[in-house]
Amino acid sequence: MSDVLAPLDVFQPPKPLRAKLITLGCQMNVYDSHILATELARIGYRETDQYDDADLVVVNTCAVREKPAEKLRSLLGLLNQQRKKRPMKIALAGCLMQLQGSEFQEKFHIDYVTGPGSITELPKLIQAGQGTSLEFIDSLADYVAPPQMSLAAHLTIIRGCDHACTYCIVPRTRGPQVSRPPEKILEEAYALRKAGVLEVTLLGQNVNAYGKDVPGYPSFAQVLRQIGKIFPRVRFLTNHPKDFTAEVIQAIAETPTVCRHLHLPVQSGSDQVLKDMNREYTAQQFIHAAQLARKALPGCSVTTDLIAGFPTETEEDFQATLALVDQVGFDASFTFIYSPRPGTPAGALPDLPQEVKTERLMRLIDQCKAWSLKRNQARVGQVLEVLVTDERKGDGTSQGYCRENIPVVVGEDLDPGIYQVQIGRAAPQLLFGAVLHDL
Repeated sequence: MSDVLAPLDVFQPPKPLRAKLITLGCQMNVYDSHILATELARIGYRETDQYDDADLVVVNTCAVREKPAEKLRSLLGLLNQQRKKRPMKIALAGCLMQLQGSEFQEKFHIDYVTGPGSITELPKLIQAGQGTSLEFIDSLADYVAPPQMSLAAHLTIIRGCDHACTYCIVPRTRGPQVSRPPEKILEEAYALRKAGVLEVTLLGQNVNAYGKDVPGYPSFAQVLRQIGKIFPRVRFLTNHPKDFTAEVIQAIAETPTVCRHLHLPVQSGSDQVLKDMNREYTAQQFIHAAQLARKALPGCSVTTDLIAGFPTETEEDFQATLALVDQVGFDASFTFIYSPRPGTPAGALPDLPQEVKTERLMRLIDQCKAWSLKRNQARVGQVLEVLVTDERKGDGTSQGYCRENIPVVVGEDLDPGIYQVQIGRAAPQLLFGAVLHDL
């Protein structure tokens, strides 16, 4: 028997599983992706920023417009090419999957598919080896997401929508509105604040509708007052103008921590187009609400969404939109070309020529930019409170957001925090300033 000992096998710990998450779409998808990351961590996955070492790639999809769907198809083509080189699983989640999950799963050989109402089911699908979950899981309303490690965080308070805008796919993808229990909202809010979050944004397809679906729940205005006692800065998205009430304006006015920024999507300035969209208000009613807010909330910024080229929009209707932009003078506008969504009433209407929609969009953008510049120039010389998170620009400057939700570039490399910044220059989408002192 040889006295020479064979070398011992060196123990190699198993490589940790890694997941790459990609988020398309709105802030609610950003929040949902945080939940996905949390649930994946429970079954052993660590997040990675790289594709080449990911065992699992999860794409949280959007169905509101065609562009995110096109981006997804292109991305899946690339991922399938990578999957030929090494083992990798693909999961798709979110709104587009609620509509076309089976189609994408078959065409692109997707391993796991979940809708926005069943994202917490993804670990079960992974453990089962494959599968699809497109149910609206009631327990999601009770889910309390762990703290997001940032100075600014999102907090969903209501899911789904009971409105029936003729161009919008959201009620089909996210279901009817479901308000989260107020105690769960507060539990998550306190956890976020304990983790160091300074600014929270309350989220919902229509945050103003909070509590209307459950007798005994507080109103949205009451929630604003409660959350305003916890955080130095509070925001909320998105409002349906029909549900934007004087009670909400009063809550903002009486709660100093609630930022004076209102995002009120008007979509069109034509009463006929608003009727065809089933928006449930007139242009004059919208203008009155915006003027009332500005009067009650001095310095308040009002931003909006606008659609160019709705199927029934005439040149006269479009001129009415331009007139409304001039009457309100939005601080910022998110302008979109109309994108037909399959299964919506508007999607069945004859679409306008692409060149007509594009030309109107360009005119609309020019007019909105002019107003944004005018509003921003009025802030030159003012001292604004700016929250800098971790947006280091790498050129000796930093970027944050003032309470009016305007991006502010500061000529210093700042640590994350809240600063007093004096504005020295304005552009249509940006303010530039210098720090006076931190708070």
